[in-house]
Amino acid sequence: MKSIAILQPHGGMGDLILSYPVVNVFAEAYPDHQILYVTPPGLEDVIRANPKVHEVSSLKPGYGVAFALAKELKNKKVEIACALWSTFRIALMLKLASIPIRIGQDGRFFYSHWFTHRVPVRSALGDTKSHWVECLLDYPRSIGLSPRDKSIIIRDTPPIFPKIISGVSSIVIHPGKGENVLKRGWPLDFFAELADRLIRHGFEVVFTGSPREIELVNAILAKMKGKATSVAGKTDFKQLAALLKGANCVICPDSGPMHVAAAVGTPVVALFAMKSDFPNRWAPWGVPQKIIRPQTFPCQDSCTKENCQNFLCFQSLNVNEVEKAVLELAGSKVKG
Repeated sequence: MKSIAILQPHGGMGDLILSYPVVNVFAEAYPDHQILYVTPPGLEDVIRANPKVHEVSSLKPGYGVAFALAKELKNKKVEIACALWSTFRIALMLKLASIPIRIGQDGRFFYSHWFTHRVPVRSALGDTKSHWVECLLDYPRSIGLSPRDKSIIIRDTPPIFPKIISGVSSIVIHPGKGENVLKRGWPLDFFAELADRLIRHGFEVVFTGSPREIELVNAILAKMKGKATSVAGKTDFKQLAALLKGANCVICPDSGPMHVAAAVGTPVVALFAMKSDFPNRWAPWGVPQKIIRPQTFPCQDSCTKENCQNFLCFQSLNVNEVEKAVLELAGSKVKG
């Protein structure tokens, strides 16, 4: 059977979820082709949740691995390869696989010429307004395809494990941002006060986080007066999706779980506190949402989540504003 390969072997959970509309475009245009998807190692389940993808594999570092994958793609008669993340190694791999149509990023002096269709990436050209979904859809547009289904939907989530929330009036707070931020000025008091207020409103509050964010969540719980539940480090991708689907609202910084929440149809209060954040580009896709930004940005322009030492921007977030946003999105579902 003929195949189409989509490659996003770099980035995180959110990058993969926002590529779902690209999968939709190719699946609709080529219904007789199988869709193969190449992810970063460890994120295969994020794409397996897309029912239009037939096969998922990952690309580990190293040229030997890339050459083996090139041979595999050639054997599977891949006719179109769409590289949503372009590097010299990926461009060479697709060239060696003799794939007739190879779509990749334009403007890379050493390897863009190996792509048959070269895409000017909007963000690389200074565009901060276009959503990343639209930026990614420029790849299938480059071969004349017109996106119609731009939805991002995760289906077939399992029952919530274990039965940790009632499903009537629950709020999920994902307080991390994928970095070790506990000892770098992260606003623990902000999240603790917010959770306590929501509990007083009648919500059941559940904290999520990756295994390396367990300590962060525990530090927040220790500052709370009320009782909340933590499943930090206890959920795989499907379980996280099910938990977020069962919530009335999700509160989180710009992160992968924010996009998971949107993909399962849950309203999101998204915290874009850093000046280097781009809410127009990374906002939750396709759901009711409230974007929270500080009134001013005390950080310098070069401050990023990787190098910030005090997170003054996050410390300046207004608990009242976030509380109001949650009540507007989910207040109608409060018990009683």
